[in-house]
Amino acid sequence: MKTMGKGKARVLAALFAAIIAGAWPAWFLAKGHLDTTNYEKRELSPFPVINRGFPAAFEQYIDDRMPFRNQLIYANSLADYRLFQTDTTGKVIVGKEGWLFLRDSSDGSSMTDYKGENLYSEAELEEFAINLQKTKNALAAAGAEFVVYIAPDKERMYPEYLPDCYGEPAEMFIARQVMDYVRSHTDVKIIWGMEDLMAAKTGGTGGASAAAAAAPGANAETAGNGTTAPGANAETAETGTRAPAELLYFPADTHWNHLGAYIGARTLLKELGIAIPSPDAPEMKKKHYPNEVGDLAMLVHLADVFGLQEDIRVTGYDTHGMTEDSWDFATAFRYHTENGDPRKLMMIRDSFGTAWSDVLGSQFKESVMFHRDYYQPEMFYEEMPDIVVYECVERQLPALKDYNTLKR
Repeated sequence: MKTMGKGKARVLAALFAAIIAGAWPAWFLAKGHLDTTNYEKRELSPFPVINRGFPAAFEQYIDDRMPFRNQLIYANSLADYRLFQTDTTGKVIVGKEGWLFLRDSSDGSSMTDYKGENLYSEAELEEFAINLQKTKNALAAAGAEFVVYIAPDKERMYPEYLPDCYGEPAEMFIARQVMDYVRSHTDVKIIWGMEDLMAAKTGGTGGASAAAAAAPGANAETAGNGTTAPGANAETAETGTRAPAELLYFPADTHWNHLGAYIGARTLLKELGIAIPSPDAPEMKKKHYPNEVGDLAMLVHLADVFGLQEDIRVTGYDTHGMTEDSWDFATAFRYHTENGDPRKLMMIRDSFGTAWSDVLGSQFKESVMFHRDYYQPEMFYEEMPDIVVYECVERQLPALKDYNTLKR
């Protein structure tokens, strides 16, 4: 076998060095016209301090600021997705028909939950029950009602879009364990949102009559990437009936959409003694429209491929003259109404508490919804609410074991 000549090797080495050296000046000239957004849901590595760990930390610092980083990652991600139906980052599961799902991560163990591989012991379930009962009792003594709402993971709502290797969802899983145990050992109100959401998914919240009234022959829209949007339908104008394939969660995002959030809010409000109409009621209207790019699409650096996610807004219910006083995802949402329920609502929420905030805010005279990472116990005494709701998505359930509204 012939070996590369010394002259040719030197030329290739020089060419490689020139490309590397030229990347930085080319980047400084071009970066103002290129996408430099951080899509990874993490802070970029800061410039490291000088210590024994400096070499590795400096390498990470440079990696995060590599010239044409987004463009190179995009090319690699696109090749893996188109050719192999895989995700380069290892953070996302590529499902069927353009669906993406979150792998186990620092944001929760959704797939382990799905497979029921992390079940709690009796002692751990008792910890949940004791802690939640103490929280409920302390809030009752302070004059507030306490309710827990758990939103199901996307994997549990739409398992048919997972790769076949993941199988059917486990019959017993930690959310089911905790709810069954807390309901049988305490008087804490704990709501599992899946029942009403699954009923809406399979038959429409208005029941069989609503499904029968859905527009016949609805066909699929085209997504921003030129492919059929998963589960989309031809209705983009406002409509009062459920289209056959209306989704409740986004295909390329971890969250429910506004229709799913409305159904979740309706379930919670019913527990609090407030009735709002089914989204399929005759007086209700729904508008299909393109919303934001999915967080999972951004996580795999393929925002352009998946395009904007179709959302569904529900209108027609009484908003009681609601006013949005302030809205900041990282801190709090605040609303008040002219003639809503006289009680004051305070919610401790995660990101699932975003899409339903205006629905809940429209039903109470005053409401405040704190992000759980921002909330501090003294805020309860500043607000003095009549109702405290703790909302979390299924994969964030473990935090409930140590949660207490009134203590750090």
